[in-house]
Amino acid sequence: MNSGWTWISSPLLNGPTSDVLGSMGGLVSSDSIIKNQLLFSNYIPGVGWFGQLSGLSPVEAYQVRLSNAGTMSLTGYPTDVTGRVTELNAGWTWLGWPSLTAAPVEVFDDALTYPSRLGSQNDLIKSHFSFTSYLSGFGWFGALTHFEPGAGYMVKLAQANQLISFGASQRRKLKDLKPVASHAAFSRAIGHGQWQISPSSFEHSMCIVAVVIIGGGVIETGDLAAFINGQLRGVTGPSLYGAPVGTYKGHKMYNLMAYGQVGKEGATVTFQYRHPDGHLSALQPSIMFAKDAFIGTVQEPFIIALNSTAPPAAPALNSASTVSSVLPAVDVSTSLSAERQASEKAAKHIGAIVTMAMCGMLCFLLAAHRLWRMRMRGSGCVASYASSDRMAPNASKVPVP
Repeated sequence: MNSGWTWISSPLLNGPTSDVLGSMGGLVSSDSIIKNQLLFSNYIPGVGWFGQLSGLSPVEAYQVRLSNAGTMSLTGYPTDVTGRVTELNAGWTWLGWPSLTAAPVEVFDDALTYPSRLGSQNDLIKSHFSFTSYLSGFGWFGALTHFEPGAGYMVKLAQANQLISFGASQRRKLKDLKPVASHAAFSRAIGHGQWQISPSSFEHSMCIVAVVIIGGGVIETGDLAAFINGQLRGVTGPSLYGAPVGTYKGHKMYNLMAYGQVGKEGATVTFQYRHPDGHLSALQPSIMFAKDAFIGTVQEPFIIALNSTAPPAAPALNSASTVSSVLPAVDVSTSLSAERQASEKAAKHIGAIVTMAMCGMLCFLLAAHRLWRMRMRGSGCVASYASSDRMAPNASKVPVP
C-alpha cells in the first residue's frame, strides 16, 4: 500500500468493510479513505470504517488513501466468481480483478456477454500506472498488457455490456496464467533520470495517445512528458508496437498518463520531449486537464509538434523544476504612448498635405475665373452675379455660358 493513493482489488475483498480491512496492518489513520465508484468510508480510530461503503466485492476496484506506506495482508478463501455477472456501464466502470494469478487483457473480451459491442476506438482499460485502448479488428494496444492480482482497474466502454465468470480460475483460455510473487511494483515511481513521478501522489489521471512531430517527421526514440504549472505530471517512452492502421501506420506512439488532483480541472497541461542526447524541446499544443479524459486513439492520435527548445529541468522526484519559455518584459504604457505619438504625427502630416492641396485648387479656380472674365469683357459681354436677368450698362444680352 502506498503513502497516498492505491488502486486495489482482490478475490479476498468480500464482506463488511471493517471486518475485511480492519486496521490494514496498522497503516490506517484518521484521514484514511476507501472509495468505490459511488460510495466511500473514512477510518475512525477505535471504531473502524464508517460511511456508506459498508461492504466490499471482489469484482469491484477501490481507491485507498493512506498516510503511511506498508504491506496489508488478507487471509481467507478466494471468492469463486464462476457464473457471476458483472455489469459494465456505457462510460466508466471501476473493475476489480478477482483472481490470485495474472492474465492477459484479452480475457476481458472472452468474458463479455456481447463481444460485438466492443469495437469503439474510445474503449479503454486503465490501471493507476498504464492503459490500453481497443482497435476493432486488431485488439488491445497499449502499455497495459495484463490484469495483475491486487490491482484495481477502470474500464470505459461506448456501449453497456456484461462480464460473466470474469477472472474465474476454471476458464481454459487462461492457460498462460503465472503467479505474481510481489505487489511492490504497484508503489513504483515511473520514468527515469530527471523525469520521475509517483502516481500514488495523485487521485486522478487522464490518458493521451500521441504522436510526436519534430522537423516534419515522426519521432519515436525519446521520452514524452506532461507538466502542469511547471511540475511533472506524467512521463512515458514510445510504445513497443507500430500503429497497424491510420495516417501514422507503422509508427510508434506515446501512451501518456497525465496525473492531477481535485481542483486541477481545467489546468493547462504542457508537453516536453527529451531527446536521446538529453536536450529538451517544448511541444505544442497544450491541453486542459480533465480527470478520466481520453485524448487521441491508435487510429487518430493526438499530434504534438515542436515549438522551441526548452532549458534542462533540474532533477526532482515526483515533480520537475519549473520549465518555462519567458517572453521579454514590455512596458505597455511606454509602448502605447509611442504609438499614440506616431499616430498624432502622421495625422498632422496628412492634414498639412490636404490643406496645401485645397489652397492650390482654390488658387487655380480664381485664376481661371479671372481669365474667363477678361475674355468675356473682350467680347463685349459681362455676366452679372446678382441676377441672370440684370445686365451691365450698354451690354448685349448674351447667355452666360
